[in-house]
Amino acid sequence: MAVCFYLGKRCLLESGLFKSRAIFLERIFYHSATSALMLEEQVFDESPAIHSRVINNCSGPRTRVGIPKRPKLFPLAVRVVKSLNWEVTRETRFRNAVKMHGFPHSIDAFRIIVHVFASAGMEREAYSLLLDIVYCYKAFNRDTFGLFTVLLDSPLHSERSIVVFDVLTKVFAANSMLENAVDVLYQTKKVGLTPNIRSCNFLLKCLMEANKADSVRMLFEDIKINGPNPNVYTYTIMMNFYCKGHFGHKVDIKQATDIWNDIEKSGEGASVVTCSTYIDGLCKAGFVDAALNLLRNFECRNQPLNSYCYNAVIFGFSRGQLCEALDVFEEMKNHGILPDAYSFSILINGFYKKGHIEDGLHIVHEMLCSDVKLNLVNYSSLFTGLFKVGLIDSSLEMFRGLSASGYKHDLISYNTLVNLLSIQGDTDSASQLLEEMINNGFVPDSFTFGKLIQRCCQSGPLGKALELFDLMRESVHLPSVFVWNVIAHRICKEGYLEQALKLIYDMQDLGIFPNSYTYHPIIKRLCEEKKSEKALELLPSMLKMNALHTNCFNTLIYGFVQQSKPQEACILYGRMRRLGINPNTVTYTILINLFCQRNEMQKAYNLFDDMKKESLIPDEFIYTCLIDGFCKIQRMDSANFLFDEMEINGVTPNAVTYTALIAGHKRLGNIARCYELSDEMKKKGIFPDDTA
Repeated sequence: MAVCFYLGKRCLLESGLFKSRAIFLERIFYHSATSALMLEEQVFDESPAIHSRVINNCSGPRTRVGIPKRPKLFPLAVRVVKSLNWEVTRETRFRNAVKMHGFPHSIDAFRIIVHVFASAGMEREAYSLLLDIVYCYKAFNRDTFGLFTVLLDSPLHSERSIVVFDVLTKVFAANSMLENAVDVLYQTKKVGLTPNIRSCNFLLKCLMEANKADSVRMLFEDIKINGPNPNVYTYTIMMNFYCKGHFGHKVDIKQATDIWNDIEKSGEGASVVTCSTYIDGLCKAGFVDAALNLLRNFECRNQPLNSYCYNAVIFGFSRGQLCEALDVFEEMKNHGILPDAYSFSILINGFYKKGHIEDGLHIVHEMLCSDVKLNLVNYSSLFTGLFKVGLIDSSLEMFRGLSASGYKHDLISYNTLVNLLSIQGDTDSASQLLEEMINNGFVPDSFTFGKLIQRCCQSGPLGKALELFDLMRESVHLPSVFVWNVIAHRICKEGYLEQALKLIYDMQDLGIFPNSYTYHPIIKRLCEEKKSEKALELLPSMLKMNALHTNCFNTLIYGFVQQSKPQEACILYGRMRRLGINPNTVTYTILINLFCQRNEMQKAYNLFDDMKKESLIPDEFIYTCLIDGFCKIQRMDSANFLFDEMEINGVTPNAVTYTALIAGHKRLGNIARCYELSDEMKKKGIFPDDTA
């Protein structure tokens, strides 16, 4: 301990942190940190005698100077130097010291203490002290970028502060003050010091985790050019950065390959983690064959390998080349690397997705023989594979067998099987399993509930769907708008309109806003029952919910047309345009057909013209309606023009189009033209109907 004290004191005295006694008394700096260790025997005199000889040597006018009481932080610094005892330091926190003694004095004293711990290799203690100082700087809104200068031992002996700056870099980086950390690193180099590579690695890792891609690249390039020399951990961090595709960034296999070449040139032996990361990156980028060649090169060089290296290649091949994946799996075993659960899972999942159940079961058997336990992901893949080939009973039997043997299924297993049963249309088995799932304390997720309710609404009894719907409403998962819409559609299909309308109010009470798909089945059912006026009453609430949609207007317009109320249909079309709802091809088809049947061809053609102006392409039905309408009022010029335009625009006339045109020419006695059109139909392979 005495040696530590002597070295610490010598270091501090040489650094200029402590002045000689005569100079100290002459300048009367009793408040500075440098007075703490002035006396050789560390005996503190709170009222030191002032020798008149020293005072008389002071130049300048004589003034009465009060000598303040010696601050109490310096004895603390002395005790730390003497004992290196962390418990002594913890007696006074930096924040409290600032409140009692002010910032300048406190930072002077704590700078000494930080340097003492750092010089003694006690980095944890130095870290804790610096963390307190940083937090205090932030709390008092002080410039944290100025800490480097404050903590610098001396410009002439800056090397003594290198450990302090390394620790300060870690403090800033660990607390997401990354700009400060980078600044400390560059200022350290600016004063001629070389930071520790461990600090640089830690900062690189923190920058990567914070998605500071540009800063990661710049710092790495600076390390390569200006030092310190990168080590295997530096290269591993950068390999991970380029190969993992963090935060939405794509795998940059070119940069990863450059890192690999740097490792080869540097003579640093690549770790097994670096190797597996690079191999994984190659596979993710689609270079699976290159990854396999590299893997085999490692085998020849006796490079350390693990299951992660092989798993990446197996997974790469499993997405389309299962035979190659199986070969790598066998090669892995021959090289003495035991496959883990993930190795088996890749192959099991790959075979089942392709429907190769027998091969998948063979891998399962080998897995069990290797004393590697199947996990729930393996079983989920197994269930899915059996369902794909129609072995539903076998899948359920396996599921029940596992339960009987004491195997406890989790939420994923239940959700997987319920969803598979729902897709297959076996709603009874799915409902029973759902009930068992809930009894075992598992709450199905929204997707599982929704899928089963949808299937029941499509093909099962309504009562079962409503029962599941109520069960979902009582669970922690409120039904989504999609589920409400599915229920509303089925209820309307059954004719329960009042119940469907009540659903909308229930949704609003729960804070769920109905959309156009919620209202549309209700509007459609009302229009089918010749209650278009009742359906029209829903528009204000739809407008309030921002649920207006072209399809809803189309259904209403068609409803009024079917009820022989063309005026209401036209008014609704105008209202639709005023509300900013754009009509589509269906809208124009309904209205054009309406006007053609009423022989109001000018209105019909105006709509046809509007339709083209809105870049909507008329189909053969619209052209046929217009041609037939013009033929009926004996406007064959317009009918022939539309017929020609139809072919120019690539719309093929059908039998009904030709029939309408032939009938129009027949009315005017143009029999020759009728035969020409009939021959044209036959050449195009269009067979005339009885009317033609």
